[in-house]
Amino acid sequence: MIASPVYTEPLRVAQIMAGFCYPWFVCGGWAIDLFMNRVSRQHQDVDIGIWRPDQLALRAYLIARGWTPEKAIDGQRQPWPENEFINPPIHAISCKNPNAQPSRIQVLFN
Repeated sequence: MIASPVYTEPLRVAQIMAGFCYPWFVCGGWAIDLFMNRVSRQHQDVDIGIWRPDQLALRAYLIARGWTPEKAIDGQRQPWPENEFINPPIHAISCKNPNAQPSRIQVLFN
């Protein structure tokens, strides 16, 4: 499959994640669109998934690249402290970096 310009956001996330040495994958709305080979709607961010045991490696990886990871508790974003392992029922973090494109990534723990 030849990369289409409409898939710019997932491709940019792939570039951001290129040095992460653990499995990760696109999920959510972009995963559906990539599978269908068409963009079905406008997306606010790109959702990716990782295995829950790899979360501290991901945190260190993103922070080293200027990202701010936050956990969401009761709909409120909170800092994700260093060395804090996030257990269920929290299953996702939001990451922001105003100097990156896209500037937001949602990460789901599987």
